[in-house]
Amino acid sequence: MLSRPLLTTFALAIVLAMLLPALPASAGDDRPPLVSTVWLSEHLADADLLLLHVGRQDAYTREHIPGARLIAVRELLTVTEEGLRDEMPPVEKLKNELEARGATDTSHFVICYADAMAIPWAARVYLTLDYLGLGNRTSFLDGGLARWKEEKRPLSDDTPKTVRGEIMVSPREDLFVSARWLNERLRDPALVLIDARPEEQYSGKSESHGPRNGHIPGSFNLPFFTLQKEDPDYEFKDEKELAGMLADAGVKAGSTLVVYCGTGIWASPVYLVARHLGYDVRFYDGGFQEWSADESLPVTEPVSSDLIKG
Repeated sequence: MLSRPLLTTFALAIVLAMLLPALPASAGDDRPPLVSTVWLSEHLADADLLLLHVGRQDAYTREHIPGARLIAVRELLTVTEEGLRDEMPPVEKLKNELEARGATDTSHFVICYADAMAIPWAARVYLTLDYLGLGNRTSFLDGGLARWKEEKRPLSDDTPKTVRGEIMVSPREDLFVSARWLNERLRDPALVLIDARPEEQYSGKSESHGPRNGHIPGSFNLPFFTLQKEDPDYEFKDEKELAGMLADAGVKAGSTLVVYCGTGIWASPVYLVARHLGYDVRFYDGGFQEWSADESLPVTEPVSSDLIKG
């Protein structure tokens, strides 16, 4: 069971408070990349603000921040012809999903997660917007809906009426790497590869997203849930400690960092952290599900098959 990772990882939104300021604002947009509930309360009526709610539809229907539009993360994912899950869909599909929620070329996106369980998915939404070239126009609501509710701010059960928008995107194709690209660079000293899965999966003690257990050779295990404090679990370790964790993984100036996990969800928060600490970071979306299935690719397997039984 992965209860602790799933319960403790989800503070990843708070890391944006420290990390997102590293990104420059879009031209003509002076709003902070991490926004507080106070800020959001004062700007809910802004004509160009597009509040995206990440969470379950039934919970959204019951209550959400007024004006928030539900974005189903599954609509931002696809299954490839090879059977790889949770992959990035074609750009037109992503563009259509945003336009259906009213996105335009002047939109400033604010991502709000419904609860702790929604944080990895919200981080995936950030990855998607960053891939589309919209990262500098995207903010994260510090504390999400949970903090909003704790402060007894207004809630709504009305689904806002949406006028379809039109938006231009500039996909960053170099954000993603392929298995071949990665395999050709495994011995490159400038490459730092981070595996965001729990240690049990990284070590091969438990099965994970493929026919072979273990990890990509040379990868460093940084489970996504280790980025947060234990108490409160919705806050992240401070910027200095987070930078130290990446340094321990071998990340330094001039490094090319690649993050991966099983299918691309758990690695999204680690991407988020590295991106906003200012590192050159890329994403292996195929993840271990693709790598382990290709017998021509090397895998660091468990020392003993007994580990899997234990």
